[in-house]
Amino acid sequence: MKLLIIGALGALGVLLRYGLSQYMPPSSFTWPVLAVNVVGSFIAGVIFTMHIAPSEGAHPWASLVLIGVLGGLTTFSSYALDTVRLLESSAWSLALLNIGLNNFLSIGACYLGVKLPLYI
Repeated sequence: MKLLIIGALGALGVLLRYGLSQYMPPSSFTWPVLAVNVVGSFIAGVIFTMHIAPSEGAHPWASLVLIGVLGGLTTFSSYALDTVRLLESSAWSLALLNIGLNNFLSIGACYLGVKLPLYI
C-alpha cells in the first residue's frame, strides 16, 4: 500500500512540474526547472525541519511527501537537503565534495549522454 501511495504522490509531483512548465512562458533560460528545484528544495527543508528532525519522531506522511511529491517534482531537493544536512553537521569537506561531484558528474554524464549516441 505504501508503494501505491508513493507512486500516486510521485505522479502528482510530475503533474505539478508539467503544469508549471506549461504555465511559464518559453524562454532561453530554463525558468520552470529552476522554479521546481528551488520550490522543491524549500519544501524539503521545511518538511525535514518541522516533521523529520524533531526528537519526537517523524510524521508518517513526511517521508511520503519527500519521496513521492518532491521526487516527482524534482530530485534536486534531495541533493539540496543532503548538502544542507552535511553543512549543519560541520562536514564542510563532505558538503563541498557532494556539491562538486553532483554537479560535475551529473553534467558530465548528461554531456556524454548527448554526445555518445552521435558516434554509435
